[in-house]
Amino acid sequence: MKTKRLAVIFFALFFLLALPLPAAAAVGNGALAAPAVTADVTASGVKLSWSAVDGAAGYQVFRVENGTDVKLKTTASLTFTDKDVSSGAVYTYRVRASAGDLRSEMTTVSVRFLAAPAASAENTAEGVTVSWTAVPGATKYNVLRKTAGGEWTAVGSSRTLAYSDASAVSGTTYYYAVTAQYSTALSARSAQVKVFRFAVPSLSLSASPSGVTVKYGRVPGAAGYRIFRSESKNGTYTKVAVVASPEAGSWLDAGTEIGVRYYYKVRAYASVSGGTVYGDYSAVKAVTAETLAAPTVRVSAGTGGATVSFSAVKGAEGFRIFRAASENGTYTRVAVVTGGAKGSWLDVGVAENKTYYYKVRAFGSVDGDAVYGDYSAVVSVRTGILVGTPELDVVSYSTGTSITISWSKVSKATGYAVYRLNAQNGWDKIKTLGSSVLEYTDPDASGFETYAVKAFRKVDGTLYYSPISASYRTTTLAAPTGVTADRYGTGVEIVTWNPVKNATAYAVSYKIDPNGSWSDYELVFGTSYKLNVIHGRYYYFRVAAFYINDDGSVAAFSNYSSESEGLKLVYKPNLQVIGEYARSNATLVFMNVTNNGRLSLTILNDYCSVSDDSYSAYNRDLILLDPSSLQPVSSVTIAPGESCLVVFAVIGNPTWVDEYSIIHYSFIYDTNVYRATTSTYDGLSYWKIDDLAD
Repeated sequence: MKTKRLAVIFFALFFLLALPLPAAAAVGNGALAAPAVTADVTASGVKLSWSAVDGAAGYQVFRVENGTDVKLKTTASLTFTDKDVSSGAVYTYRVRASAGDLRSEMTTVSVRFLAAPAASAENTAEGVTVSWTAVPGATKYNVLRKTAGGEWTAVGSSRTLAYSDASAVSGTTYYYAVTAQYSTALSARSAQVKVFRFAVPSLSLSASPSGVTVKYGRVPGAAGYRIFRSESKNGTYTKVAVVASPEAGSWLDAGTEIGVRYYYKVRAYASVSGGTVYGDYSAVKAVTAETLAAPTVRVSAGTGGATVSFSAVKGAEGFRIFRAASENGTYTRVAVVTGGAKGSWLDVGVAENKTYYYKVRAFGSVDGDAVYGDYSAVVSVRTGILVGTPELDVVSYSTGTSITISWSKVSKATGYAVYRLNAQNGWDKIKTLGSSVLEYTDPDASGFETYAVKAFRKVDGTLYYSPISASYRTTTLAAPTGVTADRYGTGVEIVTWNPVKNATAYAVSYKIDPNGSWSDYELVFGTSYKLNVIHGRYYYFRVAAFYINDDGSVAAFSNYSSESEGLKLVYKPNLQVIGEYARSNATLVFMNVTNNGRLSLTILNDYCSVSDDSYSAYNRDLILLDPSSLQPVSSVTIAPGESCLVVFAVIGNPTWVDEYSIIHYSFIYDTNVYRATTSTYDGLSYWKIDDLAD
């Protein structure tokens, strides 16, 4: 039996040894095959990949550091990325398969890691400029380009950190990426950047009397053009036009000034992916605007003199007017009119029945230097009867609804006509006066009125009127009413009055005592006035209404109001009884006193008593106490603006006060002694001050 069992075991071993072994067992330690390994540089590190090994349960990844294999990972995956790498360094890796105690031979691979650069791109005049960050270990960089949906194509390389792609076509959207390189080692591509290529438009300028014409060339892909202007080459450029057309064109800049040198540049724009993109600026071009044109001039004669009219001149800051007694005589400058718009000027310096000749030229300035245009053609006129224009002299208010105006005397005038502006902005003649009358009172004025005057001459039975004078706007103003003054409380007297229709300001003056002199008035823009007053004096006030023009001149004023009643201004402290209670057969009375004055207030231990509410029975005295120690004192002083607790002790029979009691005491303010009374009724207070001097 034993021999038979051994035979069976031997047969089984033979059968097992006769079976074929797995292919991996034929290499290395006779168990597993070595994997095939590759190494790739990615944006995040070195990526190792290897082939699958039959029978392997996993793979061990090592990195050789200083000749020693350092295990990085044991994984069942067929890839591993080493992220702990530095750009420019060469790394050696070894990978083997494993299954339990079985290990394959190591497969070794080396690679140089280069980090991916960070790229950017912008449209420039030369093309698309691609820039990137430096990559340690790289010796050059490769620029790749594609369009949407296209393949990456190398367009150039650089050993610096920028590259200009001059082959980019205007109107096209491009994507760019950059790789770093050392020998044959390449980094991963940078993140792609998007840019719209815009060419630069051509630019030319021309000047004419109408302005500067800006011409620009077409840019493929453009939706329009923006035009910029400056008065210095390197100064601030202002956008002066947007032309919403993709085609080449021109634009007239009519906002230029004659003689000024201007600098222009142009850029294209387009709408890309819902947003607006802009091309680079064109080269800067400059042009000087043309000189000032000569104005068109005419002249006419009237009773006021010779009227010279002239047309507008573009770029002019004004006009100079010249006059001569003969066409080829000496011309003298007689006027300078500012502004470049068309206008006229009245020459009042001419004589009657005489011929005069005129010419006009425009002027301006460039960089602080005067610039002059050509003279106009000479024009002439013969004068006739002349009448000087009066000047309004004084406008004043009279009581009631009347307004009085006056004017200057005009030589040779036969008389004067007074005009009032009507609701339709036309002039109504309201009065004709003789040559000796230089004033008129309008009895029908109502509120705001505007007046003007003409002089006239009667020659051979015909009336000749001067031009109308400058107008004057004024208003009727009633004297203020309701002038009142508040009694002295805080060191400032407040005077108030009722507002007056159409008044813009008021003049307030005062006097001290009935026979005193009135002070100079003070102008007040409101219906109240504050005055620091002298304590214990009588004051009287009066107020007048004013109407003041926008230029600050007084156009009208009323009579003074009736003077206010004389009011003696004395000090009013704030007094309030805040409680009382019995203590040691006496009642303590507490008062809170606030000094509203500008000087110290002193409560005295004189004239202190308690009466009933009829003021008839003074049957108890008061003793002033120190509020902190409750000991008798002769006085308590309160500083200006301060409050103080004042305590009195009631002495007498009975030794109490009730809600009907009246507290009597005295105080000094500004060297004057006053007697005060304060009620305890309902915890409220009132006071009465008796001036002992009276």
